[in-house]
Amino acid sequence: MKNVSNLYSKIFLYLSLVLFIGGFTGCNNDDDVGVLVPTGSIEVEDQTISQNQVRVDRVISSTDGFLIARHISETGIILAQEDIDQGTHEDIVLQLDDQGTGVNLEDGDAIVISLYADSNNDGIFNANIDQVLATETVFVSSPTFSVADQAVVDNTITVENISTSEDGFLVVFGENEDGTINEDDILGRAFIAAGQNQTATITFDEGRAPVAGTSISTRLHRDINRDSLFDPAIDTPETFNFNAPNNTVFRRSQIL
Repeated sequence: MKNVSNLYSKIFLYLSLVLFIGGFTGCNNDDDVGVLVPTGSIEVEDQTISQNQVRVDRVISSTDGFLIARHISETGIILAQEDIDQGTHEDIVLQLDDQGTGVNLEDGDAIVISLYADSNNDGIFNANIDQVLATETVFVSSPTFSVADQAVVDNTITVENISTSEDGFLVVFGENEDGTINEDDILGRAFIAAGQNQTATITFDEGRAPVAGTSISTRLHRDINRDSLFDPAIDTPETFNFNAPNNTVFRRSQIL
């Protein structure tokens, strides 16, 4: 019986050692599994943009990195870059620019926005090194409106199908002989609330209503100081695309 007891003791000791060593092995495996893989997400919606700025609702990143906006495709020309710290960020503004490439922005273009990890922690974006964590595509639209050839009725004209992302003004200007806007000849204006407006009425300043046969230009301006009062020295024209200075949002029409 004593020999049997010793045998069981040796077996128990052996099993205990196996389990003890296995526990350390398990810990080492857990350490390997515990290597964190960077993650991230982007929330952004299709939008009418102002001044070539795309607004990203939210970015979440588990590591420092970069937010990159490209033209039309994931391998397209880079139009904007923003450094992103680890954490959650809301209402990020990406200022689109052709970066000297000559590419232009068209109404309805796709902008591909990608979140990258700074994989080598050098603070410099490198598409060949830095890992993509998330990608979203947003379609951008130009602020717009339409104005038909029409007669002045009760000292007003009507503008239709207005779409803008910011409060602003529709301002009517006289034209120079070459058909360009006469910046010094302001004929009338109307405040426009951000969003979709089916129609708006522009009232001409007293004694400034154009006569039949006159060509006019109507241009969209931003309410920079948000006082709902148009000031030509402050409230600059709305722009879309990179063809400055011919990128303001305006329409020509004729008074009947």
